[in-house]
Amino acid sequence: MNVYSGRGGSSGSSSNGTRSQRRTAAPRCKCGRPSVVYTSKTLRNPNRALFGCPNFKEKLPYCNFFKWVDNCSNDSMDLEDWRMNKLELNNAEVEFKLNYMDMKLNEHEMKIREQQTKMIQLSMKMVAEFDRVEKEIRLLGRCARVFAVTIVVVGAICIYAGGRLE
Repeated sequence: MNVYSGRGGSSGSSSNGTRSQRRTAAPRCKCGRPSVVYTSKTLRNPNRALFGCPNFKEKLPYCNFFKWVDNCSNDSMDLEDWRMNKLELNNAEVEFKLNYMDMKLNEHEMKIREQQTKMIQLSMKMVAEFDRVEKEIRLLGRCARVFAVTIVVVGAICIYAGGRLE
């Protein structure tokens, strides 16, 4: 948490004892980030400390958050801190639920992979059984042809022999 200590200090630092020792949590800007302390360079408010969006001097898009340091009360910052803490707790709860759901998803994916492995093993067994049956059919087909040829040959022999026997 950024802490501003005394007027004219900077975010995240404490005063050296010559300035006021009032410590205040830096309010969060509209981006949700802890604000930083800048010094006004305007003619109307020269050298006046203000809280501003940390993206302001980074040449990044910023939210235009602005609050004079001397106008900040601890009560308003306590309420802001309470709201931020509540948001952080909600965020932690959502992250916990997401992690739980991710764990469950991984469990289901593992079960799916196990079932896919079983299906592949069964498919391989079916292919092996099909190949075995196909070989038996081919063997039976050869046997049937040999048997048929044998019958034809025996029949031919019988006919030939029968004709001579007469």
